[in-house]
Amino acid sequence: QYMTVVTKWLATGLTAQEYYLNVSHRNETLAALKSWNNFQSTNGSKADNWLQTAQYAAKTEKIPSTLSFLEIKDLIDKAGTKRNRAIIETLYATGLRISELRKLTLNDISSNVIKVLGKGQKERLVPIYANCVAQLQSLSKNQGEPIFSISCDQINRIIKTTAIRAGIKKRISAHTLRHTYATHLYANGADL
Repeated sequence: QYMTVVTKWLATGLTAQEYYLNVSHRNETLAALKSWNNFQSTNGSKADNWLQTAQYAAKTEKIPSTLSFLEIKDLIDKAGTKRNRAIIETLYATGLRISELRKLTLNDISSNVIKVLGKGQKERLVPIYANCVAQLQSLSKNQGEPIFSISCDQINRIIKTTAIRAGIKKRISAHTLRHTYATHLYANGADL
């Protein structure tokens, strides 16, 4: 990929600075040109001095999409089946990742806490309210088997279909419910 950038730059006859200022993928281009510049200077060729101090463009973080309290209520109300409601409500009530929800068993649930093995095999305890626990227990009788034996794609499809039924125009997924969980906790005074 770097060679593609350098080859185009060499073919245009522009200085590195002119080339860099005229492309859309600035950081990738700058990285390629800096690498080429270092190669040139170590081999005794003329290098562009400005590249040694050129700064990468700051990346702007995209603010994640979240749902309002009313949208969450509508989403849960329009879930349809008991399983779909439990999926949506558990994701929102706990902030679990979709992969964590898929691994969830009754053995992981006590009266008001879920034991979750998350990223990096780190275990954490997540509070859960009694009604949500009752919903999960009603879906499975096998203590050690996953409660939701469906794929991530199926879970996201359930959420998207339910959102359409609820009249929610935003593009949402299981991860949106995780962001919504955190946002609503913070809005209600929880510490970051």
